[in-house]
Amino acid sequence: MQSQCLKLVNVGCGQTFHPEWLNFDIAPAAAGVKRWDLRRGLPFSEGEVDAVYSSHVLEHLNYEEAKHFIRDSWRILKPGGILRIVVPDLEQITRAYLAELDALRSGKQTDSANYDWLKLELLDQLVRHHSGGAVATYLLNPNIPNPDFVRSRIGQEAENFFKTAQQPQTFLKKIKKILRPLRYPRKFLSKILIWPLLGKKGADALDVGLFRLSGEVHLWMYDSYSLKVLIEACGFHDCRAVSAFESRIPEFSRYNLDVVDGQVRKPDSLFMEAIKPVST
Repeated sequence: MQSQCLKLVNVGCGQTFHPEWLNFDIAPAAAGVKRWDLRRGLPFSEGEVDAVYSSHVLEHLNYEEAKHFIRDSWRILKPGGILRIVVPDLEQITRAYLAELDALRSGKQTDSANYDWLKLELLDQLVRHHSGGAVATYLLNPNIPNPDFVRSRIGQEAENFFKTAQQPQTFLKKIKKILRPLRYPRKFLSKILIWPLLGKKGADALDVGLFRLSGEVHLWMYDSYSLKVLIEACGFHDCRAVSAFESRIPEFSRYNLDVVDGQVRKPDSLFMEAIKPVST
C-alpha cells in the first residue's frame, strides 16, 4: 500500500511534523497542528488509523495515563496497524552514566564534565521545579566544557541552546523577563491571594505545583524491556526495539520525523514498534 493512502497520526508532535500526517499537540506550534490533549482519548473511531507515532511524549504522562494512551492507540488502529513510540532510553542513559562514573573512580577519566551532564540528563527533568531546570542553565553557559559530548547525546536540541547562549541579552529581552508573570494573570492573582494566608512558602508551592502539572517534566522513564511489557499488555504483538533508520511504516524515512539529513534527531532515544494483531 502506498503511504499516501494511509491515515497516519502523530500525537504530541511539537515542532516536528509532516503535512501528510494528522498532527496533534497540546500546544500547537503551527497552523497544521490540531490542539489536543491526548489524555482525553484520541479523536478517531475504532479501527480507523494505519499508524500512530509519538515521540518523547509518553515519559510526560504518569504510568496509568501512558497505559490509557497505548490502549487507545490500539483501539483506533486497523488490524495490522503500526504503533511507533519514541522515548528517552533509560537503559542507555544509565549505562552511559555508570561508564563515566567508573572511569572517574578508576582514574581513567579526570574531567567530570561528561558525568555532570549525564547526571542532569538522567535526573533533572524528573525533579525540576521551574522551566528548563538545571539542564537549561548548563546548556546556556557560553563556555560549556563539553559541547561535542552534549551534541552526541541530544542532537539538534543542543544546537538550539548553544545559539541562544551566544546571543547578547537585549534590553527588550530583559523587560520581557521582568514582565513574564503578567503573561499568566490568573496565576499572578492566585499568588497574591495565597500570600497572606500561607506566606512565601505557600506561594512557592503553588508555583511548583502548577509547573509540575504543566506537562514539561518527566513522570516516568522506560527501557526496552519495560516499554515492551507495557505495550504488549495493551494488546499489541511483535513489539521490538528498532533503530531510528528503520520502520515498518511505509516510506517512513521521507517524513524526517526521527532522522533529518542523515542525523538522528534525538540520539538518546529508544525507538519501539508494535503491531495490532489482525485477529484477536
